[in-house]
Amino acid sequence: DVLDLYVDASTGNDANNGLSSSKAKKTIQAAVNLLPARIDNNVTVHIASGVYREQVKLIGISVDPDHSLTILGDPTTVPTDSVDPNVRISGSDNDVTPVRAEGILIYDSTGLIVKGIVVDHCSTYGIASSFSGCVFINCKSRNNTYDGFLAAQGELQYSACYSKQNGRYGFSFSQFAHVIMNTCTAKSNSSDGVNASRSMLWLNASCLFTTN
Repeated sequence: DVLDLYVDASTGNDANNGLSSSKAKKTIQAAVNLLPARIDNNVTVHIASGVYREQVKLIGISVDPDHSLTILGDPTTVPTDSVDPNVRISGSDNDVTPVRAEGILIYDSTGLIVKGIVVDHCSTYGIASSFSGCVFINCKSRNNTYDGFLAAQGELQYSACYSKQNGRYGFSFSQFAHVIMNTCTAKSNSSDGVNASRSMLWLNASCLFTTN
């Protein structure tokens, strides 16, 4: 079975059922809140282009093997230094002052795919995951107070992800995280492009960490 949920910051309403683009939720969290703790089919949350000023929490979601939960923003754009996906989650209400800790917070969850989202202006981390199994594709994190991407103890894959102008690290891994990075970039972060402590990290030759 397949379940599709829809979110649209411009035309949606959180009172809608979210089951079609014409009945889209307004916030990503409202769509996530429809999900059970255990998922035994393929689920996609389709996010329309726009700015989402919210914190998205995915906590305690377990997806059965051979299925996935996909949080789908921009389906095609590969982020670069000057190009962002057209779905943005912001930790700020004015694009200056952070008022939310993280843009995306994932905890104790498995089988998640996050694709085509840019996160910015969070007071701690742009995208943070702990004790989780996740795949991040074409995501970007910038202008956050600490790290662009943070992961602690989990199985993580990052493909074509971009981290820039964060207050500390571009990517930060700790507590025995197992991480695969393909074609990722960290640029102009205040400290290291990648910081890994007590973790296993596999990088391909196309990763680029510069001017950090």
